[in-house]
Formats: sequence, structure tokens, C-alpha cells
Amino acid sequence: MSRPPTTTDSGAIILCDSLRAGALAGLPRHLPVAGFVSTGGGVRTELPRFDDVTAALDAGVAEVVVILSPYRGMAADALLCRQRQVPVITAGPMPGVAQNRKTGYVEAAGRWRYHLTVQRLFQSSSRPAFGSPVYLRHIAGGGRNVLGLWWAALEGLELIAGLLGTPRRLWVTATRGGGRWHATITVITIDEASAQLVITPTAVSGDEMMLLGTGGLLWGEGVREHVIEQTDGGSRLLADDEAWPDGRWAAAAIAGDALALQSSMDDALRQALLPALRRAARQRQPVSLV
Repeated sequence: MSRPPTTTDSGAIILCDSLRAGALAGLPRHLPVAGFVSTGGGVRTELPRFDDVTAALDAGVAEVVVILSPYRGMAADALLCRQRQVPVITAGPMPGVAQNRKTGYVEAAGRWRYHLTVQRLFQSSSRPAFGSPVYLRHIAGGGRNVLGLWWAALEGLELIAGLLGTPRRLWVTATRGGGRWHATITVITIDEASAQLVITPTAVSGDEMMLLGTGGLLWGEGVREHVIEQTDGGSRLLADDEAWPDGRWAAAAIAGDALALQSSMDDALRQALLPALRRAARQRQPVSLV
């Protein structure tokens, strides 16, 4: 059963799975949040919960719906929100649905710009001594299902385009097993730089990156943005919710900030990548995209 909000205040309804759950605690610091809907996995949060989008809309507190993780029913939910005149902002595209058509959703593809690690790399790589970027290695989480893999891969490609230039050719490999997906994407850009993007079925806040320039090397290790808790039962990583970019990104996207909304990928590439990932996993050999 849905649990109504503990407050009468309206705000955003957040949708995500367990991979993005670490971001939830930090969201209310950046925008009013009226509730939460799980799209998969056991998610622990203090936010008011709803069973689904319909229940959240019926409660009358939704000013905007923010989708952090993809799921199969999101196109139908976005259409329902449009009928109720509630805007929808997503961190990635919907399969087979062009942005702002039929469902009326807005894809805010600039989430990666709000990563603290990415911001530091941008600042350092802009120094004259670093030279021109020539190679990027990027490891990101998101592969619990093929849609999550797809969104994570697209965000990685947006990052590559921002640091190295627009991708000119891609080679995609993918494997799946036990509901977990891995992918490696090798990229050549229009500026003849290269990149390797690796997607894992893990929850990663500060993604690992290494950037090589003609004058130096920069790298950021996401695990160092965590706190290690040591107890009699062992040690574990406690994610710092401020290492997640979602609060800053969502607030900027709702406000219409160009940095949050801007994309370097055309819709054809977004939609072509999803079947390419499926085909690469099925054929167990690289798939090329131009």
C-alpha cells in the first residue's frame, strides 16, 4: 500500500532503483521532494513512498516527476503525467520515443556535468600545461538490466563528447548473466582522440576516470569519495550522498538550466545504441556503430 507524505507540501516525485538510491538523502537539500517511487530493488529511504506514479499523482502533491533510473513502464507513466499536466524530467531517453513527442517528457542529458570528479577534471584539463586531451578511460555503474546499461553508456558517451569531442565511431561489446550486464565501448572521436568506457552492474557515485593529454595525465578514483566504516562484522563503504550529482542536476533541470538539458548526442544514436548492446551480448562479439 502507498504511504501518503508526512507533509502536505508539494514537490518532486523521484523515481529510481537501488543503484541510484545513494543519491536520495541529498536530494532534499537542493529541491523540494514530495515522495519516492521505487523502480527496482530494495531501496531504503526516509522519503515518503508511493507504490507507483498513479498513486503519487492521486495524492495531489506532485509538481514534477524526476526519473533517475529507466524502467519498462516509464513511457506509459510519462503519458499519464502529461494527461495530469505534471512535467516529467528524465536522466536519459525512453526506448523508441522521441523527446517531447507523445509523452511530453524532457530528457536532461547533462547529469554528468554535475559530478564533482568531472568538474575537477574539466578545471585541470583546461590548464595550458595539460595540452590537448587524447585519451579517456571511464568506469561507471549501471548494468543491473539492459535499460540501466543503456542509460549509463549514453551518459558516458556524453562525457566523452564533452572532454574529447563528438564520437565518430564506436565498438560495443556486452555480456549478461544472472540479471547483471557489463559493457565496454571503445570510441574514436572526430578529433581522432580515443576513449574506453566500461559499464559495471554496481552502484558508483564518484565514477573512476583517467584523462591523458599531450602534456600530462589526470585521474579520479570514485572509491575515494566514500567513507569506510569498520565494525566487528567487517568493513563497508558508506557513500557520501553529496558525491552524487543528482540533487544539483535535478534542481538545475527543473529550472531549465542549459548545462543540465544540453546533449551532444543525436536521437538516432541514442536509439541505435540499445539494440547494439543487446546484439553484442547475444552474438558475443563487437558491434560497430558509425
